[in-house]
Order: sequence, then structure tokens, then C-alpha cells
Amino acid sequence: MTHTPGPWKPQRSMTCGHLRAAHNFPCAPKAEWTDADIALIAAAPKLLAVLQPFASLLQSHHDGKLDSTPVFEINGKQITVGQLRAARAAILAATGDGQALEGK
Repeated sequence: MTHTPGPWKPQRSMTCGHLRAAHNFPCAPKAEWTDADIALIAAAPKLLAVLQPFASLLQSHHDGKLDSTPVFEINGKQITVGQLRAARAAILAATGDGQALEGK
């Protein structure tokens, strides 16, 4: 199951007022959205909740570090500064503000 590739931009329908992804406009969302799109949207609140503590691991002492700089390792997998930055950027894109970042 694959979802419609982004970027998705929220856009309010001028006819019914529902929020939809701009890549579907002016078509009705149900006409283009796949089951995978609907599953991704439904999972978004849980994904955000799981990502917030992860993104909060990015600290001020990481400023100026290369994205490839390891922060820690779990089960042989390195977590890098770049991955934490990407998590933070995804949260900011989803919420529109930094208040959603734990520890900030």
C-alpha cells in the first residue's frame, strides 16, 4: 500500500469548507485519495506523538554540527544530528509552531 507522494498542502474547500490536500483540488478528496492516504492521515496524530520526544533530543550544543554527526546509537543503528533536525522540521511543518516540541 503506497500513499500519494507529497508535498501535501492544506487547502480549505470553497464549496463545503472541509480541509483537503491541495494536490487534490478541485476534485473531491474521496475521488483521488487512496486507502494508504487515508491510513496515513489517520495515523498522523500517533506519528506526531512518537516523533516529538525524538526531536526534543536535538540540543543547542548540536548547532553547527554536520548532519552526519552521530548523537547516539541504538542496536547498532546511529541516530544523527541530521535525523533529529529532520524530525524537528517535520513537527514544525505539521504543527506550524514550536510549541509542539517537547522540552521547548
